[in-house]
Order: sequence, then structure tokens, then C-alpha cells
Amino acid sequence: MTQLCSNPLESGFHCEIEKRWVSIPTNSWHQAVVPETNWIVVSFHTVPENELVEERTDPTDIRLIH
Repeated sequence: MTQLCSNPLESGFHCEIEKRWVSIPTNSWHQAVVPETNWIVVSFHTVPENELVEERTDPTDIRLIH
């Protein structure tokens, strides 16, 4: 089983760039989890749109992926 790792991000121009940005390695499953406030997530991908695969964890069991 893969180890889960959180990368909490902060918002605001006063924060260091390392606190506001994260690069995800190729072939790494990832999911943005945001608080109740509004956030914007921008993704840059290295494959054409038709090659992207959407995967989501099961809301009742995060070990299951659909």
C-alpha cells in the first residue's frame, strides 16, 4: 500500500512560494483537499487531454479508488 503524504498549502502573497505551490511527480496519484473557503487549483499536465485519467477515492473508504 502506498503511503499518504499531505502537503498543506497557504494562501496569500505574504507566504513563501514553497508554501503556496507544489509539484507532483509523474505517475503520482494526488487529490486536492481544500477548506470551506474558496480555492483555485491550476494543473499543468504533460499528456494530451484524452490521455488523462480521472480517479477518485471512495467517500466511505479512502483505500478504494474509482
